[in-house]
Amino acid sequence: MKPVHALCLRFVRNGAEAEDACQEVFVRLIQGISLYERTGRFAPWLFRLAANVCRNHLRSSGRRREREILTASDPEPVANPASEAERREAVVQLKDIIDSLPELYSVPMWLKFQQGFTNEEISQVLELPSSSVRVVLFRALSMVRDRAYSGRQPS
Repeated sequence: MKPVHALCLRFVRNGAEAEDACQEVFVRLIQGISLYERTGRFAPWLFRLAANVCRNHLRSSGRRREREILTASDPEPVANPASEAERREAVVQLKDIIDSLPELYSVPMWLKFQQGFTNEEISQVLELPSSSVRVVLFRALSMVRDRAYSGRQPS
C-alpha cells in the first residue's frame, strides 16, 4: 500500500488526491485482477495500473498539483550523530532535487532507486521503450548531479 501511495503522490503531488487515486487503484485492482497475466512480477503490473490511474486523474483535473515532499523512512542508527545529521540533510536535499525534476524524470528515478525496479520493469510501468527509460534515467541523473553541485563551492 505505501509504495502505491508514494507513486500516486509522486504523480499528483497532493496528499489528499494521492489517497483518492490510491483508493481508485485498489478498486480497479480488485475489479481487474483477472486481467493480470502471471508471466511477470506483480509489482510492475500494479504500478502500471497506478500510473495509468494517476495520469487519468491529472488529465481529468486539468491542472498540476502543488508539490509535497515525501517523508523519508527512518534509517538505522549510527555511532556518530554529527555524521548522521549530515547524511539526513543530504538525503533531504537529494529528495528535494529529485522532487523538483519534471514528472518524466522524477517517477523513473523513484521507481529505480526507491523501489528497485529494473529498466524493463520501469518500461512496463510507464509504457515507454526500454531505450527511452535508459535515456530518461541518464538525463535525470545528470540533472540531479548538476543541481546538487550548482550550489556547492569546490573544496
